[in-house]
Amino acid sequence: MPHPRSYQPELHPHLIKGLHHEAKLRGVPMTVLLRSIVTQALVAKFEAWIEKNLPADVEIREKRGSGSHATQVRKDLKALGAYRLLEVMDWDDAYIETEGKLFRSNRQTWIDAKKRAQAMIGEF
Repeated sequence: MPHPRSYQPELHPHLIKGLHHEAKLRGVPMTVLLRSIVTQALVAKFEAWIEKNLPADVEIREKRGSGSHATQVRKDLKALGAYRLLEVMDWDDAYIETEGKLFRSNRQTWIDAKKRAQAMIGEF
């Protein structure tokens, strides 16, 4: 049996009439009106769910790009790796040991990474 090419929900005739008049009043196609109504309903339901289920002590952060959580964790891990290497060798030896994959050949970058790692360790 072939799959249907589109989804066509069954609507009662009185709903279709109401939607038709509302779409005509707004000057948009019925499909756009329905998408808007469904989107608003989903957002409202999701907001209600979040309000009910999100613990009060959760810190909400909206960071993207270089400030995102994943990027910060990656930087922290690289800093810890640099810290461990710099505990047993000089930065130029560490650079050679990592074949330049951890940081560029820049002394200050390695020192900054070590300081970042020391700050993280100090938090524990």
